[in-house]
Amino acid sequence: MSKKINSREEKLIAQCRQVLEKPSLAIRIADKLGKPLEWLLNGVGEISPSVAKKIATVTRKALMSTLSMAIKTFPGTPARGNVHAEVRGKVRHKLFVSATGAAGGALGLAGLAVELPASTTIMMRSIADIARQLGHDITRPNIQLECLQVFALGSSRSTADDAAENTYFSTRIALARTLSEAAEYIAVRGLGAREAPVLVRFIAAVASRFEISVSEKAVAQALPAVGAVTAATINLVFLNHFQKMADAHFRILALEAKHGRAAVRRVYNRLGDEHRAR
Repeated sequence: MSKKINSREEKLIAQCRQVLEKPSLAIRIADKLGKPLEWLLNGVGEISPSVAKKIATVTRKALMSTLSMAIKTFPGTPARGNVHAEVRGKVRHKLFVSATGAAGGALGLAGLAVELPASTTIMMRSIADIARQLGHDITRPNIQLECLQVFALGSSRSTADDAAENTYFSTRIALARTLSEAAEYIAVRGLGAREAPVLVRFIAAVASRFEISVSEKAVAQALPAVGAVTAATINLVFLNHFQKMADAHFRILALEAKHGRAAVRRVYNRLGDEHRAR
């Protein structure tokens, strides 16, 4: 395992860090709709406890069904770097997610229970596609769970440069134990017993972060002025956000496989310190 990270790889880490630390989904949605960020975050803050509970329940169910469905139905791993396949896959996923967003938007917040599982499964397939295009074996349980872990990334609502911390590695550290236990369980027993405590714990940990993004999306789509077309656009922003997170995450994992996690993290943290010192 090589320990020396060259200048090209350091530049790649810097690019990945810029994606993984921000901007948040809330910023992307507000920018796309031409609205101030406070408009969206205020709406999220005004969600009633009953609606928040519903969003949490729907989010966990969507992730649980997605874990088995998306990976089991995904085709075999193609040759790495197949650009044409990558482009076709991204376009196909965007069309599907756009359609589910339009349908969900027509129903408002009530349509979330129907739309989110479909959107999340499509997004999971897109994330897995990105992982395999970057050379990862998506038949391995730990990579399958790394795909699911992408939904926990990028949920920070911080907009201040000086306040930005290395939330990416903090999130991974928080989920490391449950991911490892879940991967070991799946390797031995498969995904048949989806209600196993070890899997439920991992899903709950991812969902607690993913539901922040789901709330932001749901609030934007539930506005009276948002029609099916705009709801479809919001879903495209939703997909694009996690596609970017997946691309950066699996590039970081590839570098870790080459140089070791500690070496990559040192560079990542140093770049963060340099950014905040400017």
